[in-house]
Amino acid sequence: MEEIIVTIIGSNFPAMSASKFYDEEDDVEYIEIKGSGISQALFKNINQGTSLELYSQHKSMGFYTLITANENMVLLAKGDIPKLLQKHRKF
Repeated sequence: MEEIIVTIIGSNFPAMSASKFYDEEDDVEYIEIKGSGISQALFKNINQGTSLELYSQHKSMGFYTLITANENMVLLAKGDIPKLLQKHRKF
């Protein structure tokens, strides 16, 4: 698991602490943003399945799909998302 700082260009929110990790079984790369007032405010009106371009150190990390957002964390993923959502229906 790699600790990173992520931002979403176009938002007025500051950078957020996150963890990046890869799940070999699902063939999916995840970004888990720690729950905070900032992440809650940013993701509260974004629907599950929405793709967002994430940045770290001023470089695009590509597009990640919002899997779930709650008071504890925000989980985004890049990979075979339809397969992931079908396999794990309780996000």
